[in-house]
Amino acid sequence: MTLSIPSSLSWYCAAPHTAASNYTLPPQLLQDDYTPPSQEAELIHLIHVQRHSKRTSVNLLPNEEFYNPPAGWNCNNIQYYNYAHGNDGSTNIQKHFGIPDWHPLKSRFWNGTCESGPLTAGGLHDAFQQGKDLWSVYGPKGKNPIHNFGSPWPTQHNTLLRNSPEERTFQVASGLLHGMGVPDHENFKSVVMPSTLDNIVPNYVCSHANDLRNTINAEKAWTDHIASKADLFGTLNDVLGTANLSAWNSWIDHPFDALSSRQCNGHPLPTNPQTGKSITQDIADQVYAEGNWEYNYIWNASPNADEYTKYSIALLVKELAVLMKTVQDGTNEKKLSLFVGHDGTMVRLFKTVGMPYIMWPGMGSELNFEIYKTKEKTPKYYVRTLSYGKTLNSTVKALTGSDQPAEASWAPLEDVIAYLNERVPADLASKC
Repeated sequence: MTLSIPSSLSWYCAAPHTAASNYTLPPQLLQDDYTPPSQEAELIHLIHVQRHSKRTSVNLLPNEEFYNPPAGWNCNNIQYYNYAHGNDGSTNIQKHFGIPDWHPLKSRFWNGTCESGPLTAGGLHDAFQQGKDLWSVYGPKGKNPIHNFGSPWPTQHNTLLRNSPEERTFQVASGLLHGMGVPDHENFKSVVMPSTLDNIVPNYVCSHANDLRNTINAEKAWTDHIASKADLFGTLNDVLGTANLSAWNSWIDHPFDALSSRQCNGHPLPTNPQTGKSITQDIADQVYAEGNWEYNYIWNASPNADEYTKYSIALLVKELAVLMKTVQDGTNEKKLSLFVGHDGTMVRLFKTVGMPYIMWPGMGSELNFEIYKTKEKTPKYYVRTLSYGKTLNSTVKALTGSDQPAEASWAPLEDVIAYLNERVPADLASKC
């Protein structure tokens, strides 16, 4: 099915990602004729972190059923399974969503066969394509194959899979791995932290980070911004019936999700069933632009953004630092580490790696840390960082070697590990 996605949202619905068609080797490895890497260094490990792909909306309107798209939310073209397997065996359970006619609260949800939040069939296809593209670069026959990977596709022996506890990240992982060549219905183990400690979303509670977020929301630049968008919020409320809901008026997050989820999956913008008023594409485009401004302000431009980001993503940053150190020490037998998270994961990591301006992380947005080992008697280790399929432009000297924004193309691994460890506050446990 060909989806009708406006050009203003194409970057978000399926973010640019690493593929053979847009990939170039680090300058340090390019020969004069731009053929495969020289023998001076080898790619020994790839850390790939990405957001999930297209999904249904997670923010429901007050009377969601009445705003149901004409075609409805139909998930009959994708199957969801949920079952456990033990010593006694088990029966595979396939989930089907639906609301009976007699349910007195059915207006609070759309009339269809989709739950709120899971991947759609389009999202699963995007995950498969992203995996296929990733493997066209890093697979054994790719443009920059991972050295000594040992098999034509990821296996439990050579690959670490990390997910948040949310089901859609597992759904993405299944499509991603299959696109990388893992056979259909193959079993694959994912490492997941308990929900209250999870560092990928992140989910762990940090009171200091919450206080910093409240401080950001009280800053003049933020309150002036919200006040200046009163007409936009008024137009949205007039159509969506959200005037009395603070979550829909304190920032653009909820309208952004409600509109983008529809448009990314080929549905039209919502119309008020009583007044006939609709959200126009111009209004939707304003919402998307404001979403970018807000994400960049909260996690990047605010005077408190850096500290807020440090405390709210520190545990994932620490995990990445520990992972890189095991690669450097030669104690990590894995060659590939795959992390599947959310927009909240990616926006904090984008700040951590010094992305100068941060748009709302699109579906499938990614960070790749390529770790290289030189072929010397005493080898050296280096990192190149990529985002949206290109070498990252970063403000972090440890990643670029420059005091000015530059490409993070060839940084000593020990410098990167030290920088990541510096991003983990010593008082994290006491303040969180």
